[in-house]
Amino acid sequence: MKPNLVDEILAPDLSPLQTFKPEALGRVMSSETAAKLTSMMVDNVQDGAASNARIDGVKVAGKTGTAENGSTDPYTLWFTGFAPANDPKYAITVLVEDGGGMDQTGYGNLLAAPIAQKVLEAVLNK
Repeated sequence: MKPNLVDEILAPDLSPLQTFKPEALGRVMSSETAAKLTSMMVDNVQDGAASNARIDGVKVAGKTGTAENGSTDPYTLWFTGFAPANDPKYAITVLVEDGGGMDQTGYGNLLAAPIAQKVLEAVLNK
């Protein structure tokens, strides 16, 4: 999508003077590839390495990661995903620095995925 920082310009009486609509610049991948990637991400949350982001009754698509920062440095842990997977409304990325206090023993599904789960539950149930 074309980046846009302003939704609308208002007059002093708050009536709209100008509105801006989202504008597509192009497609990053085909619809078939996007559907396959979404399916893999849903499976990853349902039965895979991102299972701590599961939400009962909601298909969540997601991927975890554990990035090494050096031989003795704490890991960087993350989860990224979206929900509901079949009709996305919310996208999320959780990044936990310095191993989340667990040095090199923490990993994305242990610390980042549960945070994403709680945030997605909160916004989906608002």
